[in-house]
Amino acid sequence: MSDAMMQETISKGMDKMYNFEFDAAEQYYKIVHDKYPQHPIYDFLMSQSVYWKSIYYNKFKDYTDLQLTYLHNTLDLCEKMLKKDEHDPEGIFFSLSAYSALALYHSQVSAYMDCIYDARKIYSYMKEGFKLKEKYVEFYFSSGLYDYFIVEYPQTRPVVKPFLIFFASGDKARGITELDYGSRHALYTRIECMAYIANIFIKYENMPQKGLSYTIQLVTKFPRNLFYLTRHTEALVAIGNYEQAEKNSLILYKSQEKQFEMASYVFYGIINEKHYNKLDTAKAYYNQAINLYKTLQFPDRAYESFAYAGLARIADRKGDKKKAVNYYKKALGIAEHKSIKTEANAYLDKND
Repeated sequence: MSDAMMQETISKGMDKMYNFEFDAAEQYYKIVHDKYPQHPIYDFLMSQSVYWKSIYYNKFKDYTDLQLTYLHNTLDLCEKMLKKDEHDPEGIFFSLSAYSALALYHSQVSAYMDCIYDARKIYSYMKEGFKLKEKYVEFYFSSGLYDYFIVEYPQTRPVVKPFLIFFASGDKARGITELDYGSRHALYTRIECMAYIANIFIKYENMPQKGLSYTIQLVTKFPRNLFYLTRHTEALVAIGNYEQAEKNSLILYKSQEKQFEMASYVFYGIINEKHYNKLDTAKAYYNQAINLYKTLQFPDRAYESFAYAGLARIADRKGDKKKAVNYYKKALGIAEHKSIKTEANAYLDKND
């Protein structure tokens, strides 16, 4: 936090990582490691690089062990720092960051009890982080995540609710405000703040227009990051900007990376259904997305739920309510987006 030259090196490396230039990013990280071999930042940054590569190359399962190794190495080095000084802000920050990354992983693979364990560890450092955020702006990221998701997570996954009664209450509005502040002022966590708040508006708050104000910054700064382009296109589709969404979908389709090709099929399905009114073409795209999803390692099934909801709408328009009910049930079983849950529940309440 006091080495300006290393801050610049780290920032350059992170920009390369977010732009999917992984080899260049890791060269910068090596410079940091050579100067600070006992600091947890190298292992944490490498864990993030591996995570992004796992998404881009469809190797989520293949890269899991390596990512987890880096995260546990981070925690080991943090523990050594905190043994010397239990209030060391860098030790606290990287402990928070590592356990947050573990919580994300365990949530993605539905290992909810492991996620609860991570949350307890996060909370123990969080109490220090709450006090440090006014002095160290990076803590706005962890505070914002906590304040928002300690409320949202048990609503999305009720199974964990009984295990969270001993945690301090959060405030979703405050969490959003903290993440927004971090997106404008933080160094290391600025991009993560921006990405998370965009996802919150698009996925949980059903406010895609607000999400767009962040995704446009992400895709402008990191044009090679197809994950950010996917989120941006999702928001464009949600507000009915089909022309730009279709252009973006072609980029995703041509990437030849399965994760993003699958997303393009979902977007093409929505565009053909809602914009061109070509229901059979839309249906074919939705089915392509569902079939391609089966080949993916990444466990997020959000876009698969979009495809099932699209098939449900088409079935309903063709008068097959029984099939529509079946598709909406499939969508609801895997959905996390508030928009899909609201749509599916409304239809099932009337027709099931």
